[in-house]
Amino acid sequence: MPQQLDSESLLREGLRLLRPFWKVAFLATSLGALSGFSTPWLLATVNTALYAEQGSTMALLLLFAGLCLVTIMGEIASDLGNSYIGQHVVAKLRRDLSEKILSAPIVEIERFRVHRITTTLNQDIDVISNFTFGFSGLVIAIAIAIGCFVYLAVLSPLFCLIAVIAIALGSWVHATARQQGIKGFDAAREAQDELQKQYCAITEGAKELRINRARRQHIYDGRLKQTIDKIRDLRIRAMRIFVSANAFGSTLFFIVIGIILALQGSMNFG
Repeated sequence: MPQQLDSESLLREGLRLLRPFWKVAFLATSLGALSGFSTPWLLATVNTALYAEQGSTMALLLLFAGLCLVTIMGEIASDLGNSYIGQHVVAKLRRDLSEKILSAPIVEIERFRVHRITTTLNQDIDVISNFTFGFSGLVIAIAIAIGCFVYLAVLSPLFCLIAVIAIALGSWVHATARQQGIKGFDAAREAQDELQKQYCAITEGAKELRINRARRQHIYDGRLKQTIDKIRDLRIRAMRIFVSANAFGSTLFFIVIGIILALQGSMNFG
């Protein structure tokens, strides 16, 4: 239940931050989708030109040039629009967080601890910035996938069915791996908060630690080294899960290609 409430509050906060830029967001997303849908149309145009008896006509060449222009310009406009929105949202989020920290009671700041606040101001906001920068590419990829499925269904319903089954299987494996991988990264994040706390401690107590060699060695061997190694092991384990899922996806891709080659005689791509 708390996770559901957190997700709902994050969604509301995200919508609040995006509300002033909804027109730009809608335009950028629409242009990205248009660029994505133009790609399979471009492939269909090339396929038509290759199999046309009269060869490439002037109309086909003009259509090809127009689709290339729409695809490229739509992607550029979408990237610029989403980057513009993302940086404004990140700047507003930083201002809001700074105002809340400055106006928050001392008790609340002490409860959240300085190292956690520092991590939020630095790493978490950077994650949001990276997501906004890559959002246009996500929209374009989804549009390309939808367009390709439609084109695939027109060319060969059997091929389309095989692709849908393969993608459904691969998506399920990736979703399962993602859940396990995120747990590992969450655990690493908690350990990283502890590491940040230890960094603050050794910085604030640098003079004392320089005098007391035994205490300095104890903090390094007993706390810092263990925390650093724990973060390393958790991240390696999580990345290993994601790498295995990606390897399965690549294997599935080659299996699908092999099935298509085996069924080549019964397929008609026109």
